[in-house]
Amino acid sequence: MKKFIVIKAVLLLVAATGFSQTVTDIQYTVQPVYGYRKDGKPGREMLISFGTARLKKNATVQVKGLNIKETSVLTGSAAGDSVKTILLPTGVGVDSAANISVVLQCGSTLIEKKVHVPRMRHWTVFIYPHSHVDIGYTNTQKMLRYCIVKMLLKALN
Repeated sequence: MKKFIVIKAVLLLVAATGFSQTVTDIQYTVQPVYGYRKDGKPGREMLISFGTARLKKNATVQVKGLNIKETSVLTGSAAGDSVKTILLPTGVGVDSAANISVVLQCGSTLIEKKVHVPRMRHWTVFIYPHSHVDIGYTNTQKMLRYCIVKMLLKALN
């Protein structure tokens, strides 16, 4: 009977926190890529790893910096996720490296950690098809003319 009570208490604790097991340490890894946020502006990607634990309920992540305070929602799943991705606020780690504080809250569990965001410039790459065509390399002149005319007519319509 005692074993049943202890197991039930542990299961209740797990259900209350939103994790499949006790979270002792969370790893934050700032990625060398940008994503586009809901406001249309670029933000650095940051991976949040829960180790052996799994996120089963929704959680909030608050990013605090020098003049920044932003909250993101992590959506849990029934199977539980071991890794989640968020986009950092615009400008963090663009012109200079930044030290931020990241607070994860899931149920009654609150974990705060300092994260260093290295500097990485944001580039915008414009791709313009047909700025250069190697006639004879990609196809015959006759076939290329047909393809380019067809594409331009389609683009004008």
